[in-house]
This record gives sequence, C-alpha cells and structure tokens, in this order.
Amino acid sequence: MEFEKSARSISALTLVGRFAHGTNARQTANSINDNFVASAAQNEITGMSLLVESYLVEVLEGGRNEVMKAYEQLKSDKRLDHVEMLSCDAIGERDFREWNLSFVSFRGDDLGIGDRIKDLKRDLTSRRNLRASEVIGRFVAP
Repeated sequence: MEFEKSARSISALTLVGRFAHGTNARQTANSINDNFVASAAQNEITGMSLLVESYLVEVLEGGRNEVMKAYEQLKSDKRLDHVEMLSCDAIGERDFREWNLSFVSFRGDDLGIGDRIKDLKRDLTSRRNLRASEVIGRFVAP
C-alpha cells in the first residue's frame, strides 16, 4: 500500500505495549493487527508491528491526529497491560510507506528483552534524531 505524497504532514508514533498476563501474545497480536489493518488503511496509516515474547512494539505513520487516535485505541485495549508512547514526531517521509502495519514476530529467548526495551526507549527519547526504522532495526539486530 502506497499513499501519494501530499502537503499534509506525516508523523511517526512509536509505542511499546505488554500483553496482559495469561494472554496468548501471538494470537492476541494477530487479532489486534487484523482488526487494526482495515481502520489503518482508511485513515492512511502505515507502519509495522513487532512481537517479541510478551511485548508489542509498533511504529505508526500518518497524520498526527490519526496516529494519536490509533494510539488511544491500543491504549484502551484490555488485552494489553501497559501501552507507552515512546515518541511521536513529524517526519519528512514514511519509512514504511508500503507496509500496511506489517507484522514481524520472533522469539526472544536470548535477547535480554527487558534491557532492549529500555535501550529502545532511551534511543527514541534521547533526541539524537534517530528515525524509528533505525531504532527498530537495532532492536531486532543489534
């Protein structure tokens, strides 16, 4: 899915959420993603979802109002214990212009996920002008 360039500004919102205790993370992530994709396409939101064990990391790209509404929707989802916005910044162009909230999943047995989430948050809030895609890339393949 590719959206035409327009004069409308684009924002990238990055969030991390933790699945509620006792929730099957993979099934829940698939369900959230399936429900979200139609709405995202209607609102011209692109991005990606990354599932690592019990954590969901998402990058949402679109109009600021649209990505904030999507964030609030995820934040109110009872299947997630905690959803935290890591960043929301204006960007020049989409990193995931052809991704309709594509879903990436991998096992994190040896990844030190807690430390990685802290590193991800630090990188995104350090004001080093890193693009979300660069940070997510380092999270996946340090």
